Amino acid sequence: MTFRAHTKLMSNHILGPEKYQSPPIQKIRSSDLINKTILVIGANSGFGAVIINELRNSNATVLTTVNSDTKLQSDFKLNLLDRDEIAHLGQSIFAKGLKLDGVVNCAGIAEKPKKLLDSSEIEFEEVVVVNFTSVYYLIKTLQPYLNMNSMFVQLAGGGASGPMKYLPAYSASKAGVVRLIETIAQELKESHININCLGPGSLMSDMTNSLLSTSDPEIQETIKSLIPGNFGYIDPKHTAKCVSAMLSESFVKTSGKFFSAQWDDWSDINRLILAANCSPSSYSLRRVLCMEE
Repeated sequence: MTFRAHTKLMSNHILGPEKYQSPPIQKIRSSDLINKTILVIGANSGFGAVIINELRNSNATVLTTVNSDTKLQSDFKLNLLDRDEIAHLGQSIFAKGLKLDGVVNCAGIAEKPKKLLDSSEIEFEEVVVVNFTSVYYLIKTLQPYLNMNSMFVQLAGGGASGPMKYLPAYSASKAGVVRLIETIAQELKESHININCLGPGSLMSDMTNSLLSTSDPEIQETIKSLIPGNFGYIDPKHTAKCVSAMLSESFVKTSGKFFSAQWDDWSDINRLILAANCSPSSYSLRRVLCMEE
């Protein structure tokens, strides 16, 4: 591929806000995940439930984890703040004789938006552990139980695309996890395991409602300007279809990339993958930093 062709492909592929504000879900082809076993981490969230439903509609066998302190039914209980529980997840998968074709980690938390002097150090550390440190432990724990050509999909969150005032732990941890995935992907390629990030777009969720419920007028106005931003909320079914597509055979050998549910064109999966693989840095986080400006 010549440099000129590469430039044209990328400029046409990455869609700006004037063309692609709220992606329609009907333009994503349904994925066939028959005979695939997928583990969804963080299934107790509303968005997690949407992902599970989409994966099951795509014929996948879906296993789930939920927080240890919830009464929701799941295959595994998992507290991401507890390193021993993450290790126990691996032991439980081994005991059941399971091998996974995919993992989707949609677990994530944010601190209560506060000014720096009023913020909680303990809360800061918990957000970093759940959103960043636990991902390292999860990948390390689950790697032995991932089949060849399997896919680990890590939800990156809106904080990855830029600084979010009053939310330093959330913003920094989500940006950090993208680089973590990009780095680990280089090693996992040797084992034929793929791992990528997905920016889900602005979703209405329990976390969003919690962030907007702050009583401080100044902070509330700031959060409103960040969530959902200038282009409205994304239909969670659209993002779930993006997740399902990333777990399909089409994405095999595509690893260490950052995809955006909102800013990428998912109507042509083959072209999306070609664009992602045409340059080592073409689908890094850097490419979407100025999209919303």
